[in-house]
Amino acid sequence: MRKALYLATSTGLAALVWAGSVQAETLQEAIEAAYQYNPTILQQRAQLKALEETVVQADAGYRPTVSLNGTSTYTQTNFGANQSTNRNSQAAINLNQPLYEAGRTKAAVRAAEAQVAAARETLRASEEQVFLKVATAYLDVWRDEQVLSTRRRDVSVLKNSVAEVTAKFEVGALTKTDVATVRTQFLLAKAALAAQTGQLKVSRAEYIDVVGHIPVNLKPVPVIPGLPTDFDKALDLAEKSNPTLLAANLTEQVSRAKIAAAKAARGPQVAATAQYGLSGSAYPFKGGYDREWQVELTVTQPLYAGGQINSGIREAVENNRADRFAIDQTSRDTVQAVAQSFASMLSGKDTVAQAAEESEVAKQAFDGVSEEFHAGLRTTLDIVAAEQALSNAEVTLAGARHDEYLAEIALLSATGTLDPKAFGSTPQVIDTAAHLKKIRRQASLPDDPIMKLLEGINLSGPLPKVGEKSQLAPGSLRVLGAGANADASSIDSH
Repeated sequence: MRKALYLATSTGLAALVWAGSVQAETLQEAIEAAYQYNPTILQQRAQLKALEETVVQADAGYRPTVSLNGTSTYTQTNFGANQSTNRNSQAAINLNQPLYEAGRTKAAVRAAEAQVAAARETLRASEEQVFLKVATAYLDVWRDEQVLSTRRRDVSVLKNSVAEVTAKFEVGALTKTDVATVRTQFLLAKAALAAQTGQLKVSRAEYIDVVGHIPVNLKPVPVIPGLPTDFDKALDLAEKSNPTLLAANLTEQVSRAKIAAAKAARGPQVAATAQYGLSGSAYPFKGGYDREWQVELTVTQPLYAGGQINSGIREAVENNRADRFAIDQTSRDTVQAVAQSFASMLSGKDTVAQAAEESEVAKQAFDGVSEEFHAGLRTTLDIVAAEQALSNAEVTLAGARHDEYLAEIALLSATGTLDPKAFGSTPQVIDTAAHLKKIRRQASLPDDPIMKLLEGINLSGPLPKVGEKSQLAPGSLRVLGAGANADASSIDSH
C-alpha cells in the first residue's frame, strides 16, 4: 500500500521537484510540462486505452472460441440388501468458429474503430483546453508580475513625494491640502500594491494547478508562427483540424455502422462447431474410455422476432439522425469560436498599438515633467500626476498584450492547431495509435483475413470508412461564416 501511494504521489510531484532546478521558464516549457504530467490529459489517455480494448473485443467475433468441460457422476443404487455404485466421467473440448454473420461482426468492428478515432479527437480537444489553460495561467502570472513591478514603483515614487511635500509644508511652501492630496495617492498606491500582490498569488496557484510546478522567472511569450491571417482560411483550417468537429463526424460514423449492424440481424448466421470427448467409468476402472468426434455446421435464419429487429433498426436510424444534427450544431459552434477569436485577435492588435502609443507618450511626459521639476519649473504634484498617468498606461498595455496573445491562442484552439508544435516546441509526442496496433496484433490469428473476407459479404450495404467525411462538404464552414467578420476579414486590412 505504501509503495503504491509513493508511486502515485511521486508522479504528481515530479514536476514540482523539476521547478526547483530551473532558473527561468518559457511558455513552450510550461506547455510541454502539462503535456507530460497534467492529470486531465493522463486521465483521458488512460480512458482512450480502455476504449481501444473494445476494438479487440469486436475483432474476437471473427475468431473461434475454445472451451474445455468435464463432468464426473457418482451413482449409488440399492436393491434390498444389494448395493451398486458407479462413477462415470466425461471430458470434452469444444471449438466454435463463426463463418458468416451477415455483416454483424464487420459493422461492430467498424463502429468500435470509429468510436476510438472519435475518442482520440476528444483527447486532442482536452489537450487543447489544457494548453489554453496553461497559456492563460502563464500570461496571468506574467501580466501580474509586470503590474506588480509598476505598483511597487508607484509606492516608491509616492513615498518620496510624501516626504518632499511634508518637508515643504513644514517650511510653509505648501498647504495641508497639498500634503493630504499626495498622501491620499500614496495610500491608494499601497492598497493597489496589496491587491496586486494577492492577485499574483492567485494566478500562481492557478499556474501550479494546471502546469504542476511553481512558476519561475517567466520569460516573454514567443511569436506564434503560422497564425491564420485570413478569416476564410481560418475556417478552412478549422474544418480540417478542429477536434470537436472531427469527433462529431466520427461519432456519426459510429451510429452509421450501428445501422448496418442492426440490419445485419435480419441475415443468416453460419457457424462450425467441433467437439472431441472422452467418456467412461472412473471407478471401477474398466480399462479405457470411449472417444467421440462430432462436427456440426449450423445455419440460423431469423424469421420472426416479435418486432425486435425492426425496432432496433429504427432506433439506430434515429440515433444517426441525432448525430447528423450534432454535426450541424458543432459546425455552427466552430464558426462562432473562430469568428469570435479572430475578431478578438484583430481588435487586440489595435488595442495593443493604441496602448503602446499611450504608454510611450506617458513616458515622454513623465520624463519631461521630471526634468522641469529638477529645473524648478514643476511641482511635486505635477510629478505625482505624471507618474500616475504613466503607471495607468503601463498597466493598460500589460493587460492589452495579455488579452491579444490569449486571443491568438484561442484562435489556434478554434482551428484545431493548438499543440506544443504551434509554439516552436518539439516535445516527445505520444503515439496514441501505437497501443491499439499492439493489442490487435497480439490477439490476431493466421486465419483472420479469411474470416474477414467471408464476413465482408455484407447484406446490409457498404460501411463507412473511418475518418471519411459524412456530411460536411468542403467549404461548408465558409458558407456558415459568411458575413461573420465582414468588416475584419484579414490582418492585412489592419
